Amino acid sequence: MVEITLSSNSIFIACTTGIWRWLNSTKNGKRPKYGAPVGFQGLAIAILGAIGECAVAKWANKYWDGDIGNYDADDVQGLQVRTVDSNSKRLIIHEEDKDEQPYILVYVDPPNVMIKGWKFGNEGKNSKYWKDPSGKNRFAYFVDDADLVDMKHLPVTAQYK
Repeated sequence: MVEITLSSNSIFIACTTGIWRWLNSTKNGKRPKYGAPVGFQGLAIAILGAIGECAVAKWANKYWDGDIGNYDADDVQGLQVRTVDSNSKRLIIHEEDKDEQPYILVYVDPPNVMIKGWKFGNEGKNSKYWKDPSGKNRFAYFVDDADLVDMKHLPVTAQYK
């Protein structure tokens, strides 16, 4: 696990990016995937996600531009980031997620961020992780923290497709 404290400026930029993403999606009629909330809850999720991406970019020493409006863009140059607001939530991977890319679990409690670990998409798509914790027929792969790979084992210079 890697702990990062983001500066006020970084948090401001990430929050602004999350707001712009939410506004752009709302304006263009894009609905959140997988039954995620809309409205102000959706706005909070967009902001949280942007903060997580900003933290991973800082850790990996990679440029992050937020890719507003590009729904197919990587979160941070080949890295996929899944941000949660509770330390008890797990890394979520969906069936259509890219097999060859690393998915990184980030817990945000501003200004503190914990980058908890990662899994390649194909490794996370294991039947033992296939669950529906909400009970709303929203199945996905939920990877336990104990099964995440330590961040020191993620080659950030690799080109992931």
